[in-house]
Amino acid sequence: MGCRIYIIIQKEMIHVIVTGGTIDSEYDIQQDILAPARHSYVMRYMKSLDMDQEIAFSCVCMKDARELQEQDLELLLECIENSEHKKIVVCHGYQTLVDSMRFLESNLKRKDQTIVFV
Repeated sequence: MGCRIYIIIQKEMIHVIVTGGTIDSEYDIQQDILAPARHSYVMRYMKSLDMDQEIAFSCVCMKDARELQEQDLELLLECIENSEHKKIVVCHGYQTLVDSMRFLESNLKRKDQTIVFV
């Protein structure tokens, strides 16, 4: 009889943090613009994928990336610093994404997390 080896991979929870951006925007026909939705669609998108992965969600704000203020970035920083998770996905608009990444790089004290901006 042969020996069987089982490998158990423990999946760490992913913490998705929403700031708004195009993925959470709706077309405003009256103003002919894309405007941030009132509530994030990201959680619904992720659940519809039926992934074998637990996901925690937080919403820092629902703004166009060009409208993010330093106080919003402070809230994002606080959310990441206080997260019990090591895998972080930040949903962010593209126009100021690099600025927000630089802000976090300069101010984030924790170094045990992987943070991905989308």
